[in-house]
Amino acid sequence: MYKFVDDLNEHQRAAVTASPNGVVLVLAGPGTGKTKVITARVAYLLLHHKLPPQDVVVATFTKKAANEMVERLAVLLQPYPEIDAKKLLIGTFHSICVRILRKYGGLVGLNTGFKIADETDAKQLIKKVLRAMAESGFDVSLKDSDVKKYRAYISACKNKAQLPDQVPLSKKAGDVSTKLEAYTLYQEELLRNNVIDFDDCLLLVHKLLAHHPSCMGRVKHVLVDEFQDTNKVQLELVYQLSGFNENFKHNVTAVGDPDQSIYAFRNAEAENFYRMEDYYREKGVAVSKVALTQNYRSTSNILTLAEHLMNKQFARREQKYLHAHKKDDIPVQMIACATNKAEASRIAATIKQVVKPNGKQYSDIAILLRSGFLSRVIEQELIHANLPYEVVHGRSFWERREIRLVMDYLRAVASDMDWLGYSRCLDFQVSGLGAKSLLLIEERFSAQRAQNQPGNVYEILESIVRDGMKGITAKARAGIGEFVALIKKARELLLSDATEQEQLEKMFDYIVQHSRVVSVVNEERMDRKGDTQEEIEANLNELKNQLISFNLQEEDLLQDAYAEEDEVEVIDLSFDLTVSTSLEKLAQFLDSVYLYEETKGAEKTVSKVTITTVHGSKGLEWPIVFVPSLCEGIFPSQHATNDVGDTTKNEAALDEERRCMYVAVTRAKEQLYLSYFKETLGFGFGDPIKRKSRFLNLPKGLVKVADTSVVSTPNLLSSFQQNIKLNMGPLALGSGFQTASRLTGVSRLPDGAVKISKPRKKRLGMGRPLRFTKK
Repeated sequence: MYKFVDDLNEHQRAAVTASPNGVVLVLAGPGTGKTKVITARVAYLLLHHKLPPQDVVVATFTKKAANEMVERLAVLLQPYPEIDAKKLLIGTFHSICVRILRKYGGLVGLNTGFKIADETDAKQLIKKVLRAMAESGFDVSLKDSDVKKYRAYISACKNKAQLPDQVPLSKKAGDVSTKLEAYTLYQEELLRNNVIDFDDCLLLVHKLLAHHPSCMGRVKHVLVDEFQDTNKVQLELVYQLSGFNENFKHNVTAVGDPDQSIYAFRNAEAENFYRMEDYYREKGVAVSKVALTQNYRSTSNILTLAEHLMNKQFARREQKYLHAHKKDDIPVQMIACATNKAEASRIAATIKQVVKPNGKQYSDIAILLRSGFLSRVIEQELIHANLPYEVVHGRSFWERREIRLVMDYLRAVASDMDWLGYSRCLDFQVSGLGAKSLLLIEERFSAQRAQNQPGNVYEILESIVRDGMKGITAKARAGIGEFVALIKKARELLLSDATEQEQLEKMFDYIVQHSRVVSVVNEERMDRKGDTQEEIEANLNELKNQLISFNLQEEDLLQDAYAEEDEVEVIDLSFDLTVSTSLEKLAQFLDSVYLYEETKGAEKTVSKVTITTVHGSKGLEWPIVFVPSLCEGIFPSQHATNDVGDTTKNEAALDEERRCMYVAVTRAKEQLYLSYFKETLGFGFGDPIKRKSRFLNLPKGLVKVADTSVVSTPNLLSSFQQNIKLNMGPLALGSGFQTASRLTGVSRLPDGAVKISKPRKKRLGMGRPLRFTKK
């Protein structure tokens, strides 16, 4: 037996050594060693069952998970140099599908040089479509909120494996028919611009394999991590990828936990775990189920609480019997507070208590929120308590203006065909080039595409600089000339005799310097009191580091392995990326950014408390976790508690909230603090009087209860009622001064007070602290 198998516990070993033939469903609760099991399973299939690496597909949901698996496999397989793990087709669903489309995209009408549209691209195209529809008589709005609704509708259709002509006829009436028209036109715009969006990565491979299954005909085993987060099209892809090879048909290993399925808003379906089981059993395929029961993360009290929560779920669920490996028996704390501000103050005080005497670091602590806006009052109290913290915001790094701008310049360097990237660069850099002028250039590009040509924006711009163009002013023409020269020089730097790293560094620095991104964005931020120039430069340096450290993938893995399917030759007149590995690396890096959901910011060396949402905490763990704001209408959210007149939908929404709560409490390794408040001071909470969350209706003895509301200042405890009764503004907390801001709910001066100072404090974010004294 192999050492990595000997190191497993009984249930882990059963999952890893299960037969490669048929389906293995691994129910892996939190902290049970899920990643260790799926990694060992891959190694076991390669070593013991001699499966060729290039015939094994391993799908994950994040880049981080894929990288971690690759690193662990390298360690496990180090004693076996004959196994080349680099040939595994491993990555996120989206990255795997893009690699397939790069090879076989011509079979579904794609040009080989297609690009991946980011959210900015998608919304830009949807707004263009809606504008055209409005001009044609459709009753549509161009508001950002409406664009977002159309984007969500299109994404939902694609995640259900529905192209426009596949949306059920019964759903094409009324408002849906307008959305369907937008979906149809949006797809045409994507094709016209030679781009695919995030959802198309999966949908087009689904279409490809439906008509040309032999493209992936050598697949012998498919493994999926975090299977509970799959949507319908991903489930269908698992069926397709594993369903063509007659000698190795329906060989699947799926690892996950339906209780941790919290991405319904992204169209994930927790029921997929059970649907797949039913699907294969109906086909007569052997299905083995293994439950991992040893938890190596949390204490028994936390696990007992978590299981109690999930036993209240409406939907189908299998009972878990998790056993804590840890012997600690620290009680879970439940704290009742008078107000949200009192709750935040209590959290800050508790953090001080646990850090000082117990030797804990601030980085050992996390505050997990149901919604991001809840962080504001907590941040204020942490600042007042002088506690270091950082707010983790998901994709916000890529959404920063300086990052988006430089990414557009990099897209222009990497491709002649990327009109969306070029258009935003031109709009940013070229003075005198208005919307009408940009439309003239776009029409020339669209005319090329209409003639079945790839379209070449770079050559169009060169011709405008050389020969001029009706409707383009001399000033704009000169600006276009400067932009073309910038792109040309950047490409020359990538073709220089320097090393690959030097080529990329010089190219990146040249773009930043000559595009004036830093100075322009800095001026914009100064108006809004945003990041300093140093912070903007630090963000761009992080982007440069990520580009330089990006690992070039071997795109020829599919070349020989899947030669059965005839390829369709498609003319690609785009800039030749093969002349330089730096150019190829740049193109792959740009693709990768839009294929992964989490971000990497600059490395933090100072120990800080983490504030993040429950969704942002998925897959992470901390010794000490706070879950605040456990009030009806907040957690569970108002969306879930509102009666929509459909029992099934109501129950599904509440189940999703319960799974979010389950994820939150199981992030804690040692200490867990649950808290709620009875009244809100501030904004964004709806009714200021709150009730304790139904998730805190727990049996006696399951948690240790502390009620701090009785010791609160009387005026603070009942301020809302007193304000109504006395018909006056919020009461001063004491006779000397009062903190006033949107965070604390004070909207005007109390009677008998005058404002004597109005200092700004950047770190407080929204609101301004004011000091008042009596006349």
